[in-house]
Amino acid sequence: MAPLPAIRLRLTFRPFDQCAVDYAEPFKTTQGRGIKRQKIYLCLFTCLQTRAIHLETAWAVDTDSFLNAIARFTRRREVPQEMTSDIGKDFVGAVNKLLELVVLSFKHLLLKYDYLGCALSGFLSYTL
Repeated sequence: MAPLPAIRLRLTFRPFDQCAVDYAEPFKTTQGRGIKRQKIYLCLFTCLQTRAIHLETAWAVDTDSFLNAIARFTRRREVPQEMTSDIGKDFVGAVNKLLELVVLSFKHLLLKYDYLGCALSGFLSYTL
């Protein structure tokens, strides 16, 4: 048997501090009579210490649906320190969008507070 990854061996006192995320197979749902079926997906968040799970619904397998699922997850739980996943297109797209938002917020800080410019300019030049 292979050894456990290092992320699984770190002890934290918060559930879902280190978690993994993946999508489940689509489900067909109906709401009421005579309404056509819709496909929904389950976004599965798994705590790596306690193996607890948290389920969120996603309407599609794309970046925006995944970001909505993460937003609902972080409102119910706290923001995890580390998240792991397979390298799906939606996960990579979400990471790219979040990095873009971080860079834009740092640029806004640089324009708003000029004295932070020397401290943050190195970070911005590194990420751009």
